[in-house]
Amino acid sequence: MVQPLFGNVPLEALEILPAPGEPWHSFANARNQLAHGDQAAALRSAIGRKLVDGSPGDHLAAHLMWCHLEAGNERAAEAILLWARDLSSRTSSDPRTHAVGAYNLACFYARTGQAAEALPLLRESFEVAPDLKDWSHKDPDLDPIRDEPRIVELLGTPA
Repeated sequence: MVQPLFGNVPLEALEILPAPGEPWHSFANARNQLAHGDQAAALRSAIGRKLVDGSPGDHLAAHLMWCHLEAGNERAAEAILLWARDLSSRTSSDPRTHAVGAYNLACFYARTGQAAEALPLLRESFEVAPDLKDWSHKDPDLDPIRDEPRIVELLGTPA
């Protein structure tokens, strides 16, 4: 059985903010196609026609996450990142791609003050992509949880 590409993402996670400009046209199309049950067409509208080894949804998800956070909708922001991570797990065989997806989701949890959710994702990402640990020392996304004891222990001191 083929799993739906958009999984259990609530439709509100794909809603477009008021007054969308031309760049948002494909997002609006994707949301409308998804609402009508055409998940394949929705994916093509949202990220283009080409699926490559890598996460085709990460870039789209990052933009949508920021839009939802700016609009104050953390639930929708989280849902779109979970969708991208799920899509990546089904379309990519590259461990680094998965590590970056885990790191990005950890950053979302960090920005929203959810250290317990961020911690295992940071560990997972550092195991596969140690360079992300170096980046984490200067990544402002982690600032809201940087002083949490378990995060301090994981990050250590910069090299």
